Amino acid sequence: MTHRARTRPAPHGDHPEPPPNQGRLSPLFAELCGRQSSPVVPVVPVVHEGLRTRTLCFGTLGAVQTTMRKSDPYALQLPYTRAMMAFQLFQPRPAHILIVGLGGGSLSKYCHRRFPEALVTTVEIDERVIALRD
Repeated sequence: MTHRARTRPAPHGDHPEPPPNQGRLSPLFAELCGRQSSPVVPVVPVVHEGLRTRTLCFGTLGAVQTTMRKSDPYALQLPYTRAMMAFQLFQPRPAHILIVGLGGGSLSKYCHRRFPEALVTTVEIDERVIALRD
């Protein structure tokens, strides 16, 4: 017996409805679907210099994007960045690596050092993040 998931047609043409009660996700979902949403205050990337670390945050509340230890700038400090490199278990010598989003550059730096023969391409849409790279 074959089971098929029931889907309801998306209102407004091909655009699905945003998930209910998703807070910040709703405006993003609307933008991705090409709909108008309520005005969203742009989130500004900010670099915080500490004694031993440099941290890239988004917004004044400090949603941490990445952290770099100044004594070891190539190390991956945050657990999610280490988890993203788990692909090495399945592809220990990649020829090409695509990183979507520069952030603080942790993944790009790590990949350039760890895989010197690989072509590492990093794509970033926000020019404010690119401007912070130096």
